[in-house]
Amino acid sequence: ATGFLVSVLMGYAVAFLMIHHHTRFGMEETIRYYRGDAAGATGKDADLAIHLPKPYSEILAVTHVHIFSQPLLVLAVGALFFFCGVGEGAKTLAYLASVLGLIMSNAAPWLLRYVGEDFAFVYPLSNFLLMGGLIAMSIRILVDLWRPLKT
Repeated sequence: ATGFLVSVLMGYAVAFLMIHHHTRFGMEETIRYYRGDAAGATGKDADLAIHLPKPYSEILAVTHVHIFSQPLLVLAVGALFFFCGVGEGAKTLAYLASVLGLIMSNAAPWLLRYVGEDFAFVYPLSNFLLMGGLIAMSIRILVDLWRPLKT
């Protein structure tokens, strides 16, 4: 279980870096990443210049991979988490936050790209719920796994 959970945490560290690379954790950059910016950017934002709107096929490909893998990851981590020594309410909250986050994270690109930029808030909120829930559950599982047993 330790290797799996460390891999999960490493995967989310890479996801965190990728999100920063694409959006700089800003709403304007997130909107530009999905909806495009034909005018482009200059100066320090030159690497963000001339973003075309994300094509349907690219959003579909990313959604296809995530819609299959994220539920399995939440299920696996959540199943391990339910054996931890935390209250039932905390277990339910962490698991449901992750599930809600994965639904929102798969909907966010579609909403932002095809409905409107008013849905840009869904993207960071979904990442907070999904990543926050999985990271919190993973860390707690590791703590319980490696904590010396009381005799």
